[in-house]
Amino acid sequence: MSLLVFKGLHLVAQDLPQPIEFAAASTTEGGCFRSIFVESPVADTYIASEYDTSSFGAEKTVKVRGLPDRKRMHAMLSYEIHHLDPNYLKKAFLKVFTATKNRGYRLELSGMNDRVNESHSNWKNKPVDGNILDQQSVTDAPFIQFDVTDYVRGHLKDGFINFNLQSDGKKAIEIASRESGLSPELILEMCTYSDILSMKEEKMKECFLKVLPSVLDGKFTIQLVGMPEGGFGDLMLMTEQGNILFQVPFSIQDADVSYHTLDFNNLLPGTYWAVLRKGRIMVKDRFQLRPESGTTHLRVATEILAEHEPGLKILQEINLQTLSLLYSELCSSKSQE
Repeated sequence: MSLLVFKGLHLVAQDLPQPIEFAAASTTEGGCFRSIFVESPVADTYIASEYDTSSFGAEKTVKVRGLPDRKRMHAMLSYEIHHLDPNYLKKAFLKVFTATKNRGYRLELSGMNDRVNESHSNWKNKPVDGNILDQQSVTDAPFIQFDVTDYVRGHLKDGFINFNLQSDGKKAIEIASRESGLSPELILEMCTYSDILSMKEEKMKECFLKVLPSVLDGKFTIQLVGMPEGGFGDLMLMTEQGNILFQVPFSIQDADVSYHTLDFNNLLPGTYWAVLRKGRIMVKDRFQLRPESGTTHLRVATEILAEHEPGLKILQEINLQTLSLLYSELCSSKSQE
């Protein structure tokens, strides 16, 4: 494992400090192994009563406004999540990052049945308003968080979870969209019970980052272990030669293990580095994108690199076993349906 520090414009590899020991209380609460999955939306947009046939799916912010009626705006978000078993869901939150600070205005979050279409969703075909799930006031904080545990638990098996965000304010509230690089996050805290914990404890005593495949087209999953909790880091995707292709803010969850599903944008087949910086410390992983057999869809192909990097194959197997514990087809509750 390496640690990287900035020296001018260059990255310099150094040895990591002493491994970070896991705190048993936070990892195994009541015999539960706690993992956090952070999902980015597959589609987000806003709709406006003043422009009732227009779509705004390509904007870097989504807007919400309540008054006057002729200028109302709603934000809509869709998440695609397959194979996570609702029986293992402990908590769920929707976290949005506000670009404007119109303090005192209230945001109301509701669920909806319709999926968002960034090209065709507009005011004229807007879905019927659902029941309010949570409401929060806008403050000077950089984000607003809504508790959506019950709603997500009831809809997780559907594969798609959709939200509608409204306001009572007279001024537009702007929220960072997935096109901005600071996506609205659906945060799922999962709790599993398994003897895999004893195997993981031997391997997970240092902080590291691992790139894993995602079941969603155009996305990959980052597993983050042992990173100092809270705040933000910078996630960079780089070529093998060290050229930065893009850089986005990355929120660090308060968990020993977290999984973040992100877009890899318009990358071509090839080998890349994912590098996460928080303060002066960086963790990294090398991965490859290649087309799926018979298609043009790209997937992360970590097994190719595992053949050439000692220890990587073992870690990959543990990662996939951890994920499989949360996949519904391997859960006894699913088999009894």
